[in-house]
Amino acid sequence: MHRDPSKDRPTITPVTSIPSSAAVRPFFDAGSVVVVGASANHLRNPGKPLYYLSRYGYAGQLYAVNPNRQEIFGKPSYPSITELPVAPELALVMLPAALVPDTIRQCGERGIRHGVVFGNGFADAGNQSLQADLLAAARSGGVRVLGPNCLGAVNTGNGLTATFSTYLLRKMFRRGPVGLLTQSGAVGNAILLTFQDLGVGISKWIATGNEADLGIMDFAEYAVEDPKIRVLAFFVESVKDGWRWAAVARRARELGKPIIALKAGRGARSRRAATSHSGKMVGGYGVWRDFAIAYGIIAVDTLEEFCDSVYAISTARSMPAGDLGVLCGSGGLGVLIGDECERAGVRLAELTSGTVAQLRTVLPPGAGLENPIDPTPVTDPVYF
Repeated sequence: MHRDPSKDRPTITPVTSIPSSAAVRPFFDAGSVVVVGASANHLRNPGKPLYYLSRYGYAGQLYAVNPNRQEIFGKPSYPSITELPVAPELALVMLPAALVPDTIRQCGERGIRHGVVFGNGFADAGNQSLQADLLAAARSGGVRVLGPNCLGAVNTGNGLTATFSTYLLRKMFRRGPVGLLTQSGAVGNAILLTFQDLGVGISKWIATGNEADLGIMDFAEYAVEDPKIRVLAFFVESVKDGWRWAAVARRARELGKPIIALKAGRGARSRRAATSHSGKMVGGYGVWRDFAIAYGIIAVDTLEEFCDSVYAISTARSMPAGDLGVLCGSGGLGVLIGDECERAGVRLAELTSGTVAQLRTVLPPGAGLENPIDPTPVTDPVYF
């Protein structure tokens, strides 16, 4: 992606269609799952995924790999991947980093084609060679990998909880229309906790971590076509593959699905922190803002604004259209709102004479009837 000096928008390589989502479907809809390195203690991270899958009604076949157990949470456990009676569709790898490349290689040899690697200690810790070994093992065996250094995936609709999020020790996330896609697992989990407080429901959540193989846009291309997702919400540290972002944004607009995105890493110091956190390269914030405006992405600047925007849009009966009408509690607040609207390029509506006449019948004589409307102090029944 580069700047075209003759136009006020980034130049994007055109594409004609969204790529197939077959590579990522099992992370949300696998028919069978094995937890490699599963623990019988549901309070430890290696024990949480199998416990959650059993607890929240996942209907597929479940297996464990643990040489010291024959059964975990009522599910059969086997000494090794090679001894599994079938090849599950999805493997959740709960092992130390040094063991992961060989484990993924064994998955490929057994016919398991999708894996989640939760552990850290790869590019996030400066160990590029180990992450390269992981990717080589995945490529050689035809395994698509989510992670490493990730918090996994959740589908609230079918109980597929491929994660060790501690929140699920209490209850399942609220079900709803939001598809949440985050590169950071911890921030994604924090956003989900805020969503629970606000009453925002999710359909699916993915946390992509280091993105050694599959990246956030692979899952975005799946999510934009998902009929159960009406709102796409992104927290990203790095933005690359501009043409894929553009294609997803165009498709989302065709389907009437808003995209809200918060990008971290505006300053030089925070960009370095983001790079060390996930091992990714982080691009310029100004280019991202220009790109978002050009393609209709709602780019927000803070976590609070992000959560509020997702709440407002996901709970609305329909997306607002036309200019904005404002009814506020004071004239001073109206001025502040007017300033913010002008900064953001949002037009305030001109009230018709009929609207003004109707307002005069319910508001006191001193009320300000220019938009933003200042009703002056009135009782709650009058205000509402």
